[in-house]
Amino acid sequence: MASDAADRTNTIGFIGLGAMGNHMFNNLVNRSTAKVDSSAKYALFDVNDAAVESVIQRHQKDNPAVSLHKCSSPYDVAQKASTIITMVPTGRHVEDVYLGDSSVIRALETLDEQQRSSTLCLEQSTIEQSISRSVALKLRETGADLLDAPVSGGVIGARDGTLAIMVGGNRRSFERAVPYLQPMARNVTYCGDLGAGLAAKISNK
Repeated sequence: MASDAADRTNTIGFIGLGAMGNHMFNNLVNRSTAKVDSSAKYALFDVNDAAVESVIQRHQKDNPAVSLHKCSSPYDVAQKASTIITMVPTGRHVEDVYLGDSSVIRALETLDEQQRSSTLCLEQSTIEQSISRSVALKLRETGADLLDAPVSGGVIGARDGTLAIMVGGNRRSFERAVPYLQPMARNVTYCGDLGAGLAAKISNK
C-alpha cells in the first residue's frame, strides 16, 4: 500500500488530449523544470482512444524513458495520479470527468485521507465559472483541491509552449501547481480565489 501511495504521488494525470491538450502534454513532458521529478510517471485518458495512442507512440519514439500509462476512465487516472490536469471542450465534459459515474470524485472516495488531501486538480478548460466553482467545492469536501487555470494562445500557443495561463483558487495550491503549468506557458498568473482565472480569461477575450 505504501508503494502504491508513493507511486501515486509521483504520477501526473492528463485528461483531454485533443487539439490543445496533446500539445500541452508534450510540453509538460519535454520542458518540465527540475521541480517536476524527472522520474515522474504519466496517466493518460481521452474519450478518443486514438488520441492517447498517438501521444504514447510519439513519446515512445522521442522519450523512451518516460513512463506513460493509458487509462480507461477519469476514475482510473485519479486512482493512479495525485496531480491531475484536465483540458476538455465544455462544462458538461468537466462535470462528467470530475463528478460522473467513472469520475475523479468516485476514485477519491475510495482513497485514504492522506491520498485525498494530496490530490490537486488543474482544470484548464474555458467553461462557466459556476460549473468550475461547483466542481471545485465538491472536490474540496473530499480533501482534494481544484484550481481553474484556463489558457489563452490557441493551438499555436499550445504547440509552442507560449500560452498565458490565468489561475484561480487557493494560493498554496497555485504555488504547488506552477511547476506543472510553466512548461506549457509563457506566463502563469495568479488571479485570486476560485473562478478568478476564468474571469480573467473571459475579460481578456
